[in-house]
Amino acid sequence: MAAATAVRPHASSSRPLSVAIVGAGFGGIAAAIELKRHGISDIRILEQAPELGGTWYYNSYPGAACDVPSHLYSFSFAQRRDWSRLCSTQAEIDSYLNEVARTHDVERHIECNRKVTSCAWDEHDARWRIEFADGDRCEADAIVLATGVSHLLTGDSIYTLKLRRRGVDLDAAPNAAAINTTTVGQVMEPVTTHISESATLLESADLLTRAPHGQLPVLDAAGNYRGVVTARALTDGLADGGHNDATVATVVDMPASVTVTDRLEQTLDVLETARGPIAVLDVDHRNLVGWLTHQRVLLALHPPRSAPERSQDDPDAMPADTADQPRTG
Repeated sequence: MAAATAVRPHASSSRPLSVAIVGAGFGGIAAAIELKRHGISDIRILEQAPELGGTWYYNSYPGAACDVPSHLYSFSFAQRRDWSRLCSTQAEIDSYLNEVARTHDVERHIECNRKVTSCAWDEHDARWRIEFADGDRCEADAIVLATGVSHLLTGDSIYTLKLRRRGVDLDAAPNAAAINTTTVGQVMEPVTTHISESATLLESADLLTRAPHGQLPVLDAAGNYRGVVTARALTDGLADGGHNDATVATVVDMPASVTVTDRLEQTLDVLETARGPIAVLDVDHRNLVGWLTHQRVLLALHPPRSAPERSQDDPDAMPADTADQPRTG
């Protein structure tokens, strides 16, 4: 989501308001269009990539797609009826964003290969001083930060960043003893919701919207684990016409799983290739007893340091929850 900071220029200034937008993804393009709609034309869109697109430029790996229906993942002022599928691919979304930028005369404002490294407010001149990686500089009256999060992580995921903020030193060597002695049952996350393989796709849609990992375990009539259903599999099934009679069994997937007695050392290969949480089964490989997540394993291998106390008024303070601490029983 874009964030804007604007300050009225000195009253004596008669020049038009200048705005710098950092990022040429959905947020940056939308901000430029809205500014132009209000008569502001002195706009510079500063994009570090060679082309516009944001995350849809960078994430072009095979099979990349959105898990939100296309008619929702598009601008209200630039709707289209010819999406090729319910949840569109990276190439189609990237093409759509380029088309919107071209139609609304935004392309000419975009400056590619311009990596912003610093934005500093000059109180005296009431201007933003912007610096680039190549040493160049520019100024603006207002800044819109539309950078998203994908390039702020520097190798971390949202989950590892959360752990770092809680005092977990992920750069330190992992606890070797924990790898060899800790079992999956000690660190797994409990399963709170499941769905029957005989449920219809529409019945599962409501549950999936609230599923913490974007997927649900599927059980048969006897309560045995049959696999998982993901939000993407559901939307693909609905797109193929499975609105009335199609059941979860038609879209269920059986990814790799681990057992409750496995040691963490035995799960590393599975974790490396997993796209989401891993199902934890009982020793008979029949009943689902929990989820194994990357975050739980990282927390077990890297015990948190003592976190500094934070004031209750600190906006960055995190709630003192223990939801993802490893269990010892």
